[in-house]
Amino acid sequence: MATVRRMAADLLKVGESRVWIDPTQIAEVTKAVTKDDIRRLIRLGYLSAPQVKGVPRVKGRIHDAKRRKGRRSGLGKRHGTGKTRRGGKKAWMDRIRAQRAMLREMKEKKTLTSGYREVYFKIKGGEFADRSHLMNYLKERGFVRTQ
Repeated sequence: MATVRRMAADLLKVGESRVWIDPTQIAEVTKAVTKDDIRRLIRLGYLSAPQVKGVPRVKGRIHDAKRRKGRRSGLGKRHGTGKTRRGGKKAWMDRIRAQRAMLREMKEKKTLTSGYREVYFKIKGGEFADRSHLMNYLKERGFVRTQ
């Protein structure tokens, strides 16, 4: 039987464990000696390689669709801080935009005496951690008009 199974696996191009032998025809199968005998048994349907059962992707696709809609992202699914999950560039953009908006607003309200360009480029270079750090710098340099 082992030889039959091995030759059948070779002909069916599958592993030996995948070869199915018809339990009602075992006497006929054991008589097979050559590969031609095995080919005949395959044609008769006494030997075959059933299709392997796969895992259906339906549930996975439904899950992915929900994720795209923004579902399934509650507290239990999260690893990492908000900053980490957000990504470095997004955090950088928000920080720079906030600092630039503050500088622009001060310029328009005329609370900034001078140094707009200088400070703008320092913001661009990432010198300030946040708006309060920027404000401290402006006060130290005397760029802020006191009322």
